[in-house]
Amino acid sequence: MSAFETVQSVPARDRWGRPLIIPPGGGKPTAYTRCTRFIDVLEDKYNLQKWMQRMVAVGLGLRRDLHLSASSLASDPAGNKKALDDLCEAAIEAAKGSEKATIGTALHAYIERINLGQDPGVIPPEFQQHIDAYRAATGALHPVHVEQFTVHDELLVGGTPDLIASIDGEDGMFVCDLKTGPATLVYGALKVAMQMAVYAHSQLYDAQTGQRTALDVRQDKGLVIALDSDTAQCTLHWVDLAAGWEAVQVAAEVNRWRKVKGVVSDPIQLPAPTLIPEPQPAPVAELSAFQRRNLEAALLAAIAASTSREALLDLWERSMHIWTNAHTEAAKRRLAALAA
Repeated sequence: MSAFETVQSVPARDRWGRPLIIPPGGGKPTAYTRCTRFIDVLEDKYNLQKWMQRMVAVGLGLRRDLHLSASSLASDPAGNKKALDDLCEAAIEAAKGSEKATIGTALHAYIERINLGQDPGVIPPEFQQHIDAYRAATGALHPVHVEQFTVHDELLVGGTPDLIASIDGEDGMFVCDLKTGPATLVYGALKVAMQMAVYAHSQLYDAQTGQRTALDVRQDKGLVIALDSDTAQCTLHWVDLAAGWEAVQVAAEVNRWRKVKGVVSDPIQLPAPTLIPEPQPAPVAELSAFQRRNLEAALLAAIAASTSREALLDLWERSMHIWTNAHTEAAKRRLAALAA
């Protein structure tokens, strides 16, 4: 492979790492969202979060200084957020959680030089097989743009594709992306497709002048170069950029909704509640002497037939309005009989 484009100047960034882009019509640079950040809103982070939790636990177990530090901060976690965040990062590092990412970054640097037609430099023997595998797998690729910054002005997104290349036997040019993480295409396939789709719909950007240049690449498919940092195997995979672009539209909606304000109002005061009087029991109708005598007699019979203390209590609660001393004595006698 040989390259005829050099790495383009990169834009300045604000304190949050966002690229500062001169608007299409000129003027003061505007902060664009990094491509990886923009598409991140649709990623399922469950497995990543679980992995990070495991790495923190392993790191704390491996280093007693980190364990001691965590213990000293545990009394006030709310007041020690920054210190605890730094501690977790140190624990992940102690567990070699960043090892694969560091290896991947180094492999990217070597391969960038190769794509530019430069001498890659000194390669440790352990990783020479990775470079050899990359050369063998990509012999039919012909770099056109290497690590050149692009912008999508409608989405306000900027990012840098690894490689724009033509491929023997294929029409047009393709966005090509190097992935070195073994699990990337297993857990992050949609994110890969979205990232490459954004690049395929973007324009080259000159950070010095703000000039945009059409990229003129295939928007139906791109190529992932999967160089496994563990096994040194290098495989090529087509990526459906049409599906990725469809998902990008969803991500754009999610990002838009995340900026929406005012869905919850300021504190409000409801009107004072209207006091509703407690319901009063309906008055008991006056009983005639004849009715009262009949009810009292029936109650005495019910007391005599009661089979438990609970049944007697139930009779008393339901018949208090006609209960007399005679009924009390009858209830005592029934209780004694039940006890015997």
